[in-house]
Amino acid sequence: MEFARAWDRHDVKVQGRGNKPLCHPEVGPLVVTYEVLMPVQDPDQRIVIYRAADADSQTALNRLMAGAAAKNPRAAELSPPS
Repeated sequence: MEFARAWDRHDVKVQGRGNKPLCHPEVGPLVVTYEVLMPVQDPDQRIVIYRAADADSQTALNRLMAGAAAKNPRAAELSPPS
């Protein structure tokens, strides 16, 4: 809630962004795009957002989520819509 209010007031700045290549032991190589958001009034806090950078990476992340959901049904709540 506090972050949402700061976002509405435009008191959040992007501190960094880019692409990060990863090699996951179960699904192999993938690339995520990231953004680091920082509330202006509280620079010690950060929110980091990761998204798949391309279709192959999204497929790999979907496989990871499917595996997590199979092991823990509650993890299915976090899965992106099909």
